[in-house]
Amino acid sequence: MVTVDVPAGWMEPDPSAGWDAVLIADGPPGYAGSGWGVVFTTVGDVFRDPCDVSKGTIPAAQVDTPQKLAAAIAAWPGFTATAARPSTVDGHSALELKVAKKAKSAGCGYGNAWVSASGASVDAYLFAAGSAYPTTIQIVDTGRGLLVIRASDFPNTSPFESDFNGLANTPDRHAGDQAQLHAVLDSIRLSPPTP
Repeated sequence: MVTVDVPAGWMEPDPSAGWDAVLIADGPPGYAGSGWGVVFTTVGDVFRDPCDVSKGTIPAAQVDTPQKLAAAIAAWPGFTATAARPSTVDGHSALELKVAKKAKSAGCGYGNAWVSASGASVDAYLFAAGSAYPTTIQIVDTGRGLLVIRASDFPNTSPFESDFNGLANTPDRHAGDQAQLHAVLDSIRLSPPTP
């Protein structure tokens, strides 16, 4: 179970099996949400290419450590990934890297990253939208499986805001939100699920 401190002006969207999120909610009238914030997801099978599901998946048993999952992500064609560096999340060992698509391309959309441990498809948003959206990924070994924390730690307008809300892509739309994002990440507490 993941617990976080949620700042004012943030919200939890309707979660799906295997993922949840807290996102910036404030916006102009008629605003449908930001798609900018933190996503938490479990991991099962991992797609070999987020933009081409026909290339198949890597079975969950072959990507069951932070090192193996980071290597699978680094091998995605058409994407860049920084070297994974050690980190910790609430005392749990983790690896952190940034990933982004080399260029925005037709046919990828928000892609498909992996299937959650419960079998739900987890997209590759934000990082599949192009090089302007480097997404910070922390892969946490919880002792009960992997937890991936995806953070949109960049200042510019999100792809969702551009694609669905028609907002201009500006370089500093979320510059003032990054401190709150870091506070959310610093507040993460992990605990076993309640019976």
